[in-house]
Amino acid sequence: GKAKKDDSDKVQLCAQAMCLEEMMNVKISQGAFFYGKTKNRLLVDFDDSLRNKTISASAHYHELIESGKTPKAQYSRKCDNCSIKEICLPETFKKRSAKQYLTEIIKDEEIT
Repeated sequence: GKAKKDDSDKVQLCAQAMCLEEMMNVKISQGAFFYGKTKNRLLVDFDDSLRNKTISASAHYHELIESGKTPKAQYSRKCDNCSIKEICLPETFKKRSAKQYLTEIIKDEEIT
């Protein structure tokens, strides 16, 4: 792909580095992306700012898991590059709720 406008790819790379640091008891100060679409390599410093963003994103994720509630998918253009788009289906619920969608599927099944 290509570099993202936000830090989402950098946060993901930093999270992977932090996991390796914990597992291997090493310090990783830098990582890199190679973007195939632009044929460009981007070095990423795992500085305090990026590590704090990563820790914050992880904490938010854990809060969601502990709440037991799945947030409503909100489609944006970045969804098109997401590896779980086919699971999340953010476009499906743009105009209707999951409940409406499932009710329609059940009605369709009853008819056939």
